[in-house]
Amino acid sequence: MTEEIVKALVKVGRSFGNKDNAQLQQAMESAWAHNKWFTAENVQLALDYWHSKLTAENLQKWMEREGVAENTAAKTVGIVAAGNIPMVSLHDVVCVLLTGNRVNIKLSSDDEVLMKFFIRLLVNANPLMGQYIQAVDKIENIDAVIATGSNNTARYFQYYFGKYPNIIRKNRNSIAVLTGNETPETLHKIGFDITSYFGKGCRNVTQVWAPEGYNWEKFIVGISGYNDIINHNKYANNYTYHKAIILMNLDKHLDTGFILLRNDRKIYSPLGVLNYTEYKDMGEVKEFIAHNADNIQCIVSESPGLLEAVKPGNTQNPELWEYADGVNTIKFLKGL
Repeated sequence: MTEEIVKALVKVGRSFGNKDNAQLQQAMESAWAHNKWFTAENVQLALDYWHSKLTAENLQKWMEREGVAENTAAKTVGIVAAGNIPMVSLHDVVCVLLTGNRVNIKLSSDDEVLMKFFIRLLVNANPLMGQYIQAVDKIENIDAVIATGSNNTARYFQYYFGKYPNIIRKNRNSIAVLTGNETPETLHKIGFDITSYFGKGCRNVTQVWAPEGYNWEKFIVGISGYNDIINHNKYANNYTYHKAIILMNLDKHLDTGFILLRNDRKIYSPLGVLNYTEYKDMGEVKEFIAHNADNIQCIVSESPGLLEAVKPGNTQNPELWEYADGVNTIKFLKGL
């Protein structure tokens, strides 16, 4: 059955790349009507990603890396989906399917349009897939669970699903580490890592580190190509709200007109705000990263001293075998 699952996923990937598909366009319009964060640009970004990843070559390479074999004892895995960015739960779904297990997914109300569209495409590609995936109102009669949410919801997930083998994800954010030698092109790419999906994803940069005395005006100019996000009403409301708070608190900040740079060592920053910190040496940065590893999804940098870093502009293009929170989902599912 694994071969049939792969073929069905590849067909879906091809459909995601067909911009002339009327059903795809309708799904995109419906997603936007349902959730104003899901602009055509952001949905297209997610579709392009999955179109590039759901190929026979990529899926086969992934399965070979993880030693995925035919599964003759399928388990039912409950997925509690997030909805912060378009189809954010799709990686978990693909992991469960590739390991020959069944998916019972409780969709986020923010992302139900696109995920239901994916399920329809999958079943249309192979009707047998209807036996392997279904959207449910309640997670029950399962063998394991994968749940993604906030630090608060994680406690509830642990309470309800702690008796099952589980992966429970909490809040994470990403950071960028500048050396001071970045070109305008590199800074523009980091601007994408900050503003893609309006900054709502765990792979979005929410904190920037730079050497002491760094020229922040250079940075602001570098990321200014993304200043049109301020024209989105919901984003602008966040920017205006947090600007008022920063001004009332007399917090040290820089106002770009589309994002607020706040001098703060916290990794997390709310929408419309980017935290920044200056460092004395790279040792200080590495110590911070080590102490906050559980809160960092990825590190963006060109520094040769940060071997684990993602290249600027690539935060939203992880390989299929790069797992959220560093937890190998395939390995977890194979062990059920």
